[in-house]
Amino acid sequence: MDTKIKEEFDVDDLTKEVEKMTLPRRDESENVEGYGIKTRVFMNVFKLSTKDAPKTIYKYELTFTMTKANGDEFQLHNALQKVDEQQQMNNPDDVYWRTCCAFDCGCTYYTGGENAKSPQALQFFQVLAMQTLNRKEDIDVKPDAAYLTGGDFTKDHKQLRKGIVTSSRVMGDNICIQLDSKISLFFKAEPMLEYLRKFSGRMSESDLEKYLNDRVQSRKLRKELVNLPLRVRHLPSRKTFEFKGFLTDNAVNTTFKLKDDSIISVADYIEKQYKYKLKFPRLPLVIEKNRGGNSYHAIECLDIAEGTRVSNQKMSKEAQENMISKSCRAPVQLGKDLEESRRIAAFEGTRENKYLTAFNVKTTGEFACLNAKLLSKPKVTGMGNDPQINERGQISYTKGGFRFADPAKPTRPITLLSLGNAMRDEDCRLMKDTLKQFGSDFGMSIEFLNIRDPGIFGGQIEPLREFMASYKDKTSMFFFITKEKMDESHYMVKKLEQELGVVTQLVCAKTAGDFLRKMRTTQFNVMAKMNQKLGGVVANPEVPPDLKNTNPDAYARAVKDWFPNRMFVGLTLSHAGSQSFADRVVGEEVREPTCVGMAFTMRQPGKRSAMSWFQEKRKATIDDLTRHFIRALDIYAESNGGKMPTSILIFRKGMSEGELKKAAFEMHQVKEAIIAVSKRPGQEDYRPTVQCLVCMTNTSDRLFYQNGSENVPAGTCIDKEGCNPDRVEFLIVPHTAIKGTAKAVRCTLVTNDKGKVGRRLEYSEIQSVYHAMCYLNGVAASPTRLPVPLADSEKAAERQMNNFKESMRNGDETMSMCSGRSGSGLIHDGSKDYYKNLSDQFDHKFKDNQYYA
Repeated sequence: MDTKIKEEFDVDDLTKEVEKMTLPRRDESENVEGYGIKTRVFMNVFKLSTKDAPKTIYKYELTFTMTKANGDEFQLHNALQKVDEQQQMNNPDDVYWRTCCAFDCGCTYYTGGENAKSPQALQFFQVLAMQTLNRKEDIDVKPDAAYLTGGDFTKDHKQLRKGIVTSSRVMGDNICIQLDSKISLFFKAEPMLEYLRKFSGRMSESDLEKYLNDRVQSRKLRKELVNLPLRVRHLPSRKTFEFKGFLTDNAVNTTFKLKDDSIISVADYIEKQYKYKLKFPRLPLVIEKNRGGNSYHAIECLDIAEGTRVSNQKMSKEAQENMISKSCRAPVQLGKDLEESRRIAAFEGTRENKYLTAFNVKTTGEFACLNAKLLSKPKVTGMGNDPQINERGQISYTKGGFRFADPAKPTRPITLLSLGNAMRDEDCRLMKDTLKQFGSDFGMSIEFLNIRDPGIFGGQIEPLREFMASYKDKTSMFFFITKEKMDESHYMVKKLEQELGVVTQLVCAKTAGDFLRKMRTTQFNVMAKMNQKLGGVVANPEVPPDLKNTNPDAYARAVKDWFPNRMFVGLTLSHAGSQSFADRVVGEEVREPTCVGMAFTMRQPGKRSAMSWFQEKRKATIDDLTRHFIRALDIYAESNGGKMPTSILIFRKGMSEGELKKAAFEMHQVKEAIIAVSKRPGQEDYRPTVQCLVCMTNTSDRLFYQNGSENVPAGTCIDKEGCNPDRVEFLIVPHTAIKGTAKAVRCTLVTNDKGKVGRRLEYSEIQSVYHAMCYLNGVAASPTRLPVPLADSEKAAERQMNNFKESMRNGDETMSMCSGRSGSGLIHDGSKDYYKNLSDQFDHKFKDNQYYA
C-alpha cells in the first residue's frame, strides 16, 4: 500500500530539528528464540485491500464564514455535515456528495486524485471508515467516538450510551482499520425545569425557588450545571449556550433598558417579543456564559442540549461505578459488541460499504488473527523465602516467610494520630502494637512516639501545620488515620508533607479496622507502603528462570546487565483538564501549569525515587529535563558507591504516534546532562548507553482469544504482524485485568544510542525487561500495566499538581518563591523564571524514598 495525501494547506507545526530526527529500525538479524512461548491471538483490527484505491488523495481544509443580521461574522465549525445534508435534500441523486468525498467532524474533506501512493494516507482511511456513521441519523458523532443515541438510564437520570471508536494504522504490509467499543455517560435531553425538579425533588415553584436560592443546599446542583450546554426553546435560532450560574433575582424583578430608553422586565419582554407568558416567573434566571455582558434566560424556556456528555468531575460515585461496571466487559461480551459495531459501521465482508466502494477500497471483514508470544515471568526476590508467581501473574507475598528485600529501619520514631476522632484511643494504641509486630515479620524495625492527641479535625490546615511543624524534627513519618478515604484532610496533609519534608501515610478507619482484624492482604499493603515511604525496598526482579533452559547464552548475558548498573527512568506529563467550548470562547485562562513527573531506580531496581517540576501549560514536550536528569544521576551515584549507571532505559508516556519524533528530540536534553557529568573530574569518559521507549496507553488495541471467556495471560506480546514495520515496536499485555478485557500497551523505541560503556538491550530483551519491571509495584501482588518507574512518575506528577491546587484553594496565591521575590506567587507574573521558581517552591527534598507510594 502506498497511497499518499496531497495537502492543500500547511499543517506541519514541528520544528526543523524535530523533523530531522530518525527513529530506530528493527534489526531482523537478532536472535529472538527462547524469550517466550508461541501462541495465536485475535486483535480488533481488519485489513483493507487498497490495490485499486486512488493513487493520490487530496485533502482540503475549508473555512465557512457566516454573517449575522447585525453584520458580525463567525465561523461554522461542523459545516461539512450541514452542507452535505442540504446538498442531498436538493439533489438526492448527486453521487459525488453522497459517496465520492469523505469528511470529518470539522471542516476537512478528501477526494480522489491521480498520482503515487504512500502510507501517509492513514488519516484519510480513518475518516473514510467513519462515513457510514457520520451520515446515520441515530448516531451522534463526537471527536472520540460515534455514539448510539439510545441507552439505559441510571438512577440519577443520566444515559449510558455505547460508542464506536475507529482508527487506522499500519500493520505489517497492510493498512488496517481498528474498531473498539466504549461506554460514556450523557445528560438526558429534556426541559431544564424537569431536570431541576428531578435533581432537587422539589416540584412546586415556591419550593424549587427556595432550593435554588439556597447556595448551600444547591451547591451540588450548581457544580453539575457549570458549563452545561443549554438550548433556548423560544428563539427561532434555538441557539445553544453554556450555563454560568443563577441570578439571585427572577424574571419579574429583573429589568433592562430597550433602545427607546424604556424599562421592561424580562418576563414582560418575553411575552411581548415572543408571545409567551411565563408560567414560573418567580424562579431565578439563568446567566449565559459569553464574551460580552450578561444575558439572562428563563428556566422554563431552556432545554438541556442533545448529546451533552457528563464529565468526570460531574459524575457521582454511583454513576462512575455504573459506567465502569458497564464498560468492563469480559472478552466474550466485548467480542459481541465489536461484531455489532462492525455491522453498524458496515464493515462486514459480505455487505457493501458504498463509501469504501467509491474509493475502490475493500475490507476482509474478519478480525485479524496474529502470531504472538507469552513472555516468561521474571523471578521476584526479597529476603527469606522468595515469593512464587502463579499462572495468572499473582505474587505470593503473604505466604511462605517472605521478608522485604531491604527492610526500613528508621532512626526516628513514627508519629501516629487519629484525625477527627476517626479511631478510639485504645484502638490507636492497638494499631501501634500491630504495626510494630507485623513490620517485624517483614524485617522492619519501627517505634512510635507517645503523644497526647491534640484533637485536630479534618479541614483545619493551620492546627495541622502547627502540629506537624512541632514534631517534624522528632519523627520519621506522620501516620494519620482518617474517617474516610481521600477526605478533605488528605490533600492538606500531602501539601504539608512537601512543605515540611517529612513523609506521611494516611489510612481510613475502615482500612485500619481491617488491619486490626488481621486481614493479610490489607496488612501487607499498609506495611509495604510504609516500607517504601521510609526508604526500604519490597522486592527486586531477576531474569526469568525459564530463559536459562530455552536460551542459556541469552540468560548468561541477561544476568550480567539487565538490571545491574542499569538505571530505569519514567517520564510523564500531567496537564490541566480540558476547557469547555464556552471557556475557550470567552477567553477563560487555564490556571494550572503542566507538571512533569520523573521517577528513577537507584542501585537496585526495587529502590526508587522521583521528582517533579512545572512547565508551560499544555506543552506536550518536556522542558528543563537536563537540570533534573543531572540531579537524578547524582542520586543514583550516591546510592551506588559513587558509580554512575552504565546503561539507561527511559520509559516515556503520553506521546501519540504522530509525536514520536518529539520524544526522540527530548533525548537531546538527556545527552546534555551526560555531557555535563562527563566534564567533572574523574568522569571524563562517561558516556552510557541510552535507550528510550515510548509507551502509549491511550490506544484501542485489544487482544483476545476467539470466543474466549478469559483474558489473554499476563505477558502476552505481539511484534511484527501487529506493528508498524518501519519502527521498533511491540504490543504487550503485561498485567492481569481484574475486570473487563485487558488493553494492550503499544511501545515504540525512539532512541537507541550506544555509549562507551553499557550494552543496548535487543528488541526481545526490551520486551522481557518491560514485563519484569511491571512486577515491582511492591504494594500490588500482581503485575501492573506500566513498568514501575513510569507508574511512579505518574504518581509524582499527580502529587505535585494536587499540591498546587491545594495551595490555590487555601488562598496562597501570594506565596513568595524560593528566590525571595515578594508577590511572585502561584499566579504567572510574566517573569522568565516563573516556572523554575514555582518548581523550586513545590520541590520535594526526598532523595531515597518513595514518598508518593
